[in-house]
Amino acid sequence: HLVPSWLAVISKAIIAYSNNIDAYQCFSRFPEIFEIVGTYFKSDNENIRTSASQCLISICVEGISDSLLLLPPKTKPEVYENVDDIITKLSEITLSFLNIEFRNSAKDICELISTVIMKLRFRANPDFIPHIEVLGEWRSNEQDGFELNEVAETVISTAISSLGPEVIVGTLPLNLDKPNAVGRAWLLPLLRDNIRNASLSFYIKSILPYTEFFESRIANNKDPNSVHAKVFQTIVDQIWSLLPHFCDLPNDLQKSFTDEFAAKLSSLLYEKVELRGVICHALKLLVESNVVYGEGALSEDVLMQQQFPEEEAKKNIDYIATTKASKILSVLFNVFTQTPLDSRGFVLETIEAYLQISTPEDLGETFNKVCGILKKALEDENEGISRDEEESGSKIPRLSVTMMDIVSSMAKYVPQSSHNALFAIFNQTVKVNNGAIQKRSYRIVSRLLETEEGVKSTLNFVSNITELLVSTSEDSLLPAKASRLGLILEILKNLPSDQLHFIPSILSEIIMSTKSVNEKTREESCLLYTSPSPRDSTSS
Repeated sequence: HLVPSWLAVISKAIIAYSNNIDAYQCFSRFPEIFEIVGTYFKSDNENIRTSASQCLISICVEGISDSLLLLPPKTKPEVYENVDDIITKLSEITLSFLNIEFRNSAKDICELISTVIMKLRFRANPDFIPHIEVLGEWRSNEQDGFELNEVAETVISTAISSLGPEVIVGTLPLNLDKPNAVGRAWLLPLLRDNIRNASLSFYIKSILPYTEFFESRIANNKDPNSVHAKVFQTIVDQIWSLLPHFCDLPNDLQKSFTDEFAAKLSSLLYEKVELRGVICHALKLLVESNVVYGEGALSEDVLMQQQFPEEEAKKNIDYIATTKASKILSVLFNVFTQTPLDSRGFVLETIEAYLQISTPEDLGETFNKVCGILKKALEDENEGISRDEEESGSKIPRLSVTMMDIVSSMAKYVPQSSHNALFAIFNQTVKVNNGAIQKRSYRIVSRLLETEEGVKSTLNFVSNITELLVSTSEDSLLPAKASRLGLILEILKNLPSDQLHFIPSILSEIIMSTKSVNEKTREESCLLYTSPSPRDSTSS
């Protein structure tokens, strides 16, 4: 057959015309092209049907310019209206492809529709809503082995990411609490995997309340191990799993992330240990997604920039930093102290996300409170601290160790006025006869050296720090050795020429550490042993 080759040539010609001559005129011919090429979907030859789909997919992906899809005033009103008419015609043509006469090409057609929606994004609403209704019926078909379920899910997934969950759930209601209506619990995993830059308030008002409904059903169930109870719990878990994705660059953060909702999440962090992971992930994404987007991660995406400008993300960060960060940090600190060592990593990551955006005033105030708690904890635990105390991942460590973790996390974020306090903490805790505390003590200065201001402050006290490192060489416990060597490596990277005498004074310790039973200690010592000396760097 010559048809596949002819379709490939047509595809390349249209793309070349759009990219090099006139994208607008080319797009205006798309309905005619879809009708002509679409006739091959009726072919009995599978290769021809696939070639027709790939031809139309390629011209959509490479032949439709994003600039044509912009809204006024970014484009002329007449262009906007004409493009809208073209999209309407394309929707009518592609909807006709979902008829029974094209059944053999259903998979190829769904792939095409998915691509069109992905390319048109918000401009596909409302013209492509009828497609979603049809595909929703296909997916809700409960016949065993119904072969169109998977292809229907593919298109619906694309529609969720392109049109937004609010539009899709409005078209295909979940109906989780309506036994006589068509239930669509199958939508929950699709929502989870395809949501970004969506409405957080929609989740709070329309989806999250389902958890209370099903939790009451579970509570009223006489047998908590029954199939029904497990199904209800699975739905509750799926609903909560949506939260981080609705917090991934939400388009209504300042409206939806209210004090009331923040307080609800804070209460759940205390009350429900099983939700701590998902809530912390959500709180972290709320900050990180806006920070990354505000720094220009998608600056070349003209459609995204029109719908959600970078300035909006920066305003969101200011909103969180000035109205929520300090309160959320306070809650996270408390949760952190209540969490076993091997389960607190995600809490610490969330803490760092909020430390990153907090105002200097809030950071200074919070740091002073943490220092006060640390000082009291060290005094209270002074007699109970054991040299050989082991860190158990399944246990909650002593308060002084927890506070040292928080101080080391804060080290690179606190204002320069707090650096002296960090050195004072280091000076005191590096001598404590406990490996866990010593390890975190070394980390404080290592973290401080990750910033330019921290390097400057450290260089002001470098002679005192190197003297302290030398004097505590014999007192350094095995659990702290790797962190100690890591700090020494960072010190050497920034060591002034008048402090080179520090190198021979710790050389024997580095050599002996290469024989340590601790793998991390051996790795750090080898890095130190093979790293260029400051003298080499200066002479070169």
